[in-house]
Amino acid sequence: MGRLHESATIEFKRQLNDAAKREIVAFANSEGGDLYIGIDDDGIPVGVDDPDAVMGGIGDMIRNAIRPDLTAYTSIECESMEDGAGVMRNIVHVTVLRGVKRPYYLTGKGMRPTGVFIRHGVSAVPASEERIRQMIRDDDVTAFDASVSIDQDLTFNEADAIFARQQVPWGKPQQRSLGLINSDGLYTNAAALISDQCRHTIKCAVYQGNSKARFLARQEFQGSLLQQLDDVCRYLELNNPIRSDIVGLYRNDTYAYPPAALREALLNAVVHRDYDYSGPTLVSIYADRIDFVSLGGLVKGITLTDLTNGISQPRNTVLANTFYRLELMESYGSGIPKIMEEYAGNSESPIIRITPSAFTLSLPRLDGTGNGGNPVHANPTDGPDISDWFTARNPFPSGPAIQEKGNVQIAVLNGYPTGKGVGTLTLEPAASTTSHIDGGSGTEAPTDDATRQATRNGRTAIPSLLPSASHTATPSTPQTNASNSSSTLEELTLALIRSTPEGISRLEIQQRLGVNKNRAAYALRKLEHAGRIMPTGTARNTRYVAA
Repeated sequence: MGRLHESATIEFKRQLNDAAKREIVAFANSEGGDLYIGIDDDGIPVGVDDPDAVMGGIGDMIRNAIRPDLTAYTSIECESMEDGAGVMRNIVHVTVLRGVKRPYYLTGKGMRPTGVFIRHGVSAVPASEERIRQMIRDDDVTAFDASVSIDQDLTFNEADAIFARQQVPWGKPQQRSLGLINSDGLYTNAAALISDQCRHTIKCAVYQGNSKARFLARQEFQGSLLQQLDDVCRYLELNNPIRSDIVGLYRNDTYAYPPAALREALLNAVVHRDYDYSGPTLVSIYADRIDFVSLGGLVKGITLTDLTNGISQPRNTVLANTFYRLELMESYGSGIPKIMEEYAGNSESPIIRITPSAFTLSLPRLDGTGNGGNPVHANPTDGPDISDWFTARNPFPSGPAIQEKGNVQIAVLNGYPTGKGVGTLTLEPAASTTSHIDGGSGTEAPTDDATRQATRNGRTAIPSLLPSASHTATPSTPQTNASNSSSTLEELTLALIRSTPEGISRLEIQQRLGVNKNRAAYALRKLEHAGRIMPTGTARNTRYVAA
């Protein structure tokens, strides 16, 4: 056999020592390789005195000192090689394949550069943090927040205080059930995000006028993502002035921005952003609007039309579940409809802009001092009765029209959500509303024929939702398919509940009415808040009965 030489895939050790662990880890994190124990650096076999002991020691190293488990990707054999004098020597040959759960690391060092090694030429060298992150992204098909965190030295002082304040149990069992600790006992990225060592930040800035030409104030919030949310909420409160109008003997106070809309916009920006990007979440406060910018665009498979119709696919499920446990979130897909409820009846509407790498939600100012919109109806009872807009032709209308400009998608959410008297998560366009993108003027919604024509032409259109003498919705008994009924979803749900005195679950309502989870949950919540139904049981055993 010809003399071997060290290379990117071959390493020699004269005898077994701790350095062998680094070589095995480096091979597993790179392209695999062969480690020979009993050969000197010149490639000359010197042999080992006790091959069995050496093989046992290597096996112990692989099983106990390296994580994740690498035993399936290694083999240990004793071979005989002839030295320079023609004497046969016992050599221990360790074959290491490239692992599929990279990065592999030394148990005692953790997933940091001192514990993760890669091959560089003929040496095993520490991997940089960026290289470690890249290995996680390349070999882990799970979402970012469910992947193992590169930083395992985490503390949770701020999170401890917030969980205690909310009276939510917060121990190792709860952290495991939430997915903050994985099956190997390692912290996930979701845990890193709510830890005191969170690397992502939220930057807030107040600008003079309606552009970024001049700063008035700016602040960057750090620490646990939970604490950042608290701090940014207070910052927004300080920058949300109250306007007081005296009407007769009474004072009417109104905020420049609906507080509930600010809360939902902030939560949406934090929970659904892509944390693979290292940049901060941005909150920009202008004279006429507040922009919430989160990195990452839309989740793959979800369109802007889906989003405006209350359909949601959380990008960070572990983080979203943690926020749900803290009662920061109610359900997926309810944020945008809640924002629309807050802006219903105003001439200005929120705007969503989506590019491949960013999601921007703009909330317009409503007190008029920043060229924002004013209420269309001074008395809410004088406004349109949107429950009458639901017609037999369009019982579940589509959301607002989507404008596309290259890679940018824009939705002007200039409509009333169907929360009043309807109870679905779709958004209905208001009559003769005005879009301020490109200076557009109000246009009448297309008829059904126009909608069908637009669909054939590959465009998204808004079906006609205005009432007509021949298409006014009237209550009816529940049907197995809600799209064939002229009643609203809330009316259908209430009628179905009344027809089942023993109670009915949300899943049964979904199946009977042919609607998705979000729509059924939204309708149930509206009916419960109105005092028309009440829940019995808890968790999965919850059933609803008429009040």
